[in-house]
Amino acid sequence: MKNPLKLVVGMIAGFIILLAKAEVSSASSIIFYQPKAPKDSE
Repeated sequence: MKNPLKLVVGMIAGFIILLAKAEVSSASSIIFYQPKAPKDSE
């Protein structure tokens, strides 16, 4: 494979997408179960 960088970038991008999905689902569950959650968690 002549371009391992593309493979690494693809893996990192996939990992970030998975992380973002987990972040969104946990954030939405926090919103559902704790309506008075602090808004400073950006």
